[in-house]
Amino acid sequence: MNMGKKLQIGLKLNRNEKDDKSFFSMLSISFLITSIITCVLLSTLLAAVFIRFLTQSVRENTQQLLAQTNYAIEKISDDANRLERLLFSNNEIMTYLSLTSPNTTATVQAQLEVDKIRLTMPYVQSIYLYNAQIDNMYCSDTGHQVSLESMTDQEMFRRLKDSEFAESYDGRPLPGQ
Repeated sequence: MNMGKKLQIGLKLNRNEKDDKSFFSMLSISFLITSIITCVLLSTLLAAVFIRFLTQSVRENTQQLLAQTNYAIEKISDDANRLERLLFSNNEIMTYLSLTSPNTTATVQAQLEVDKIRLTMPYVQSIYLYNAQIDNMYCSDTGHQVSLESMTDQEMFRRLKDSEFAESYDGRPLPGQ
């Protein structure tokens, strides 16, 4: 009998250890599942916050770039209109453009006026003044008077030689590059 009691006590101990192992294994598995779910939820939350922040940042930067681009376009347009007004309101330049025969004094005066205009507008690389009556082109970039054939800007030369362009030209300055 004594042996039977020991065996029963031993069985009971084994059963308690098994219950304890299953409790701890269930606790470990529950902790593992909880940890995985928490990591997935936190990762999803962080990804959503990051995507929202990234989208908002891209939207703000795009709006800022568009505003800067619009400002630059308006500024360039205003500067071109200002340059046009300065050129066409200047008597020395208009005298040069209406010359019927070469005149050194009028040409020098026009060059000086163009240089003054370029000082106030440093973004203008060069200004071409073409007098079709004497076939003479003044280029402010080089400071020389040349015929159309020896111009460095051949694209502008092709425009000026094109008869359709000449008929449709309204007298406004032609933008270069």
